[in-house]
Amino acid sequence: MKRTTWAALAGFGLISAACGAAGKGGGGGGGGGGSLSPSTTSVSQQEMAAQFPKGDVAFKGCVYTEGGEKLTNRTDTRTLTFADDAISWGSPPGYKRMEEPGGDFFRGAPSQFASNTLMYILLDKRVYFASVTGPLTSEKFDIQWICALDGNTAAILSRDGAWHKDQIRAYNARRAATAKIPLGGGDGFSAQMPPEQKALITKFRGMKSFTTWARASDENTEPYVAVTALFPDGSKQSMDVNNAVFDDIFQVSVVRTKTRAVVTVTALHDETIQAQGTLRFDHNTDQTFECRGNDGRTGLDIGPDGGMLYHGQPGDPGPSIKVEIGTNGDRNDENQQIIGYRISCGSRVETFKANSESPVYVHSIGGKGGHGIPRPKGDGTNGGNGGDGGDIEIVVTSTVEKYNVTAVSTPGNGGSASDRSKTNRFTYGKDGNPGNAGTTTKRVVKASL
Repeated sequence: MKRTTWAALAGFGLISAACGAAGKGGGGGGGGGGSLSPSTTSVSQQEMAAQFPKGDVAFKGCVYTEGGEKLTNRTDTRTLTFADDAISWGSPPGYKRMEEPGGDFFRGAPSQFASNTLMYILLDKRVYFASVTGPLTSEKFDIQWICALDGNTAAILSRDGAWHKDQIRAYNARRAATAKIPLGGGDGFSAQMPPEQKALITKFRGMKSFTTWARASDENTEPYVAVTALFPDGSKQSMDVNNAVFDDIFQVSVVRTKTRAVVTVTALHDETIQAQGTLRFDHNTDQTFECRGNDGRTGLDIGPDGGMLYHGQPGDPGPSIKVEIGTNGDRNDENQQIIGYRISCGSRVETFKANSESPVYVHSIGGKGGHGIPRPKGDGTNGGNGGDGGDIEIVVTSTVEKYNVTAVSTPGNGGSASDRSKTNRFTYGKDGNPGNAGTTTKRVVKASL
């Protein structure tokens, strides 16, 4: 199931960042808390895996992302097991190195019933756990967490998510360039191409036929395409669009409609060898829409008179959210209605499609009250009150048979009073009060949204 998380602060736009990094061998990445340097490496994942100890490796200070887009301060320790051809974490089966030469990822077994692929990417002695919808070169790319072999969390956080994402894309482009085959002249291979890639292309040029399948969650997602080739000796071998030489063997064309796509795959060396399939979008997705009020200013902040505030200030109320739900009558293969959503929070608006069973989470959160600090003579000060949760309105057209929306309004917590160990015993401050939850209302309208 594809997971997409949107998060925003009141008065600010969409927080948009993803993750990744790169390096040449063991270099290119900062250590000791410094800022990371751009990578220039184009070595394979197998070569980079050789830099990690075999067996169990404990990574301290792994950095998580928020919804796969924003680096957070949440860290954890993870133990990964490294083998020659796989990386494992916990009890699930290991993520296998791609069997085809030129494979650049440690990938979990793809499922034709899922809209994404989970994989590990190794760069500069760091490990990135990624969720990819379609080819890695597409925009459907999220990082779940990042670990560094030296445990240098500060170095990971020294760059924002967009920078990390660009580094992974640049690495992927360099790997693809290494495998590029110019047409014409001799055997048609460049001198820089690794022998195993030449052998793979030569083998696939001898196939008798192939079958193909593809998956995508919606019409805006670039399909993930895989083929299984049949050779004259009866053997079979699979390859997908993430393979470095896929584009030198196959050409993919896609004709899209609102509910399905026709995917045609053709062998470049012989256009009579072709396979075609119809891909119907299931719109199976998991969406989270969150709007948050700003936290209150703390006692350390400067007030209008130019001095410190000392008392914590109240948090802002959570923004009101409006959820509009409609349908044009489209259905997927499981006869589920395809639902159109328009969710707004202030000037921010997000639109997307989902089937009637797909969960949609909507959350308005009040800002936390600021904390107080002791005055110079030790007098205690109060924490600020938390902001109220925002109201949520759900508007549904009468043609919608079913939808799956969870709406939650959460008040902000009150801020802490000044530290009592540093204040006089008779002048303690008071903690701020939490805010109140907002209300959720629902109404049905006849007009199409």
